[in-house]
Amino acid sequence: MRAFFPILGNSANAGRAGIARIMMIAMVGAWLLAVRAMCITDVWDETMALPLYLEGKPFPLSEVFARKIPVFSTRPIPLLLQNAVAHCTGDYRTALVLLRGLNAGLLFASVVLLLATLRRAADFKPWQELVFSVAMLFSASGLITAGWAANAFDAVCLFFLSAGIYFLLRRSFVVAAGFLFGLSLFAKETGVLVFPFVALLAWQRKITVRQFLELLAAAAPLVAAFGCWRWTVAPPGSAKDVHGFVQSEFWPSLSGWLESFWRQNLMRAHQTAAGWLWLAGSLVFLRDRKAQTGAVVLLLASGILYWGMTGGFQDHRVMSSLNFIPRLWLIPAALFLVLVALQKKSALIAALLIPILIGGFGTFRNHVKFQQAYANAQRLASARGSSGQFRVSDSAVSRELYDSHRDILYGKFKHYDAVIQPERGNNDN
Repeated sequence: MRAFFPILGNSANAGRAGIARIMMIAMVGAWLLAVRAMCITDVWDETMALPLYLEGKPFPLSEVFARKIPVFSTRPIPLLLQNAVAHCTGDYRTALVLLRGLNAGLLFASVVLLLATLRRAADFKPWQELVFSVAMLFSASGLITAGWAANAFDAVCLFFLSAGIYFLLRRSFVVAAGFLFGLSLFAKETGVLVFPFVALLAWQRKITVRQFLELLAAAAPLVAAFGCWRWTVAPPGSAKDVHGFVQSEFWPSLSGWLESFWRQNLMRAHQTAAGWLWLAGSLVFLRDRKAQTGAVVLLLASGILYWGMTGGFQDHRVMSSLNFIPRLWLIPAALFLVLVALQKKSALIAALLIPILIGGFGTFRNHVKFQQAYANAQRLASARGSSGQFRVSDSAVSRELYDSHRDILYGKFKHYDAVIQPERGNNDN
């Protein structure tokens, strides 16, 4: 148990370790309360998927998205997990809670695995574990992953990567690590970022070249299978992909990604000098040329992977699709934090809690307000009774969204029964 739940471990300084363990337990409790506070009502992708799950469709999200976003069919593992969890409930609200709980559980398990890894590989002490856990769980990416069921792709991918890193740094389970890294691609393409991370470990001699080659050999069949499937279903940059690689969007997207890396959201009206300073500082204070090179490769690779997705800002508007964008930082930021921890720079992680917690608070607040706006619209529809479809004007939706469970249609309408104000999420009717 202690190997997998580090807060139960021993420490030379029993007094400080005891305080750290108490604070760790309090932190986990606070995080669970935050996750509970965010579970208000289903929104967007959840609203489309839940009725299909409860109808017993074998692959509902694939059915929902296949016509417009075929790439989701290349991520079968999270879809199958969600279907198994939700279908057995038979109740709409229970299914929502369990699906979000699945994400939260996978995220928490990932943190536990990473802590177990860092105790072995970086001699992590309880205070360091506490700082790392806060950086992971209370970040904007961590909170939105736990607070929105549609982020199961990110949660499952991170879990596979965390388990793989745990096995890799135990040295005797390299093949298992390679298999898990390959499997992560079938949760989300972002799993590919682990390979430059592992190459850095080999360069720093934290693993041997032979182990690196064994890992690549173990991962190769799954990577090849995924690549063929992905290229067939949704060639990168095609109209079937989640986004095209438009040349004019490259720099706005990359600069937005980098400036927001530690804040992990796009809530502001524009880029800030503070964002760039935090990023630059995190690189400078690594104080190791190999680690700095690996971090830059990770930053650029993830920025290219999300080309075209982080070029805009929501200008503090509550009702925006960018409320969900923090999920993109979950895996790149986790790998960066592990890199920092392996360099034994825990003080740097502690300093980075400033932008991380600022971003996390903003995302938590907006996600709560976003759901409250939809919950209020649902109450208005329920109060009206069964007098036909209830139409809600919401400028944030890119296309009409039908809530079949409550017979509510969301969209950009001239004539409507209620309207959601985009700036603050207020409801008018």
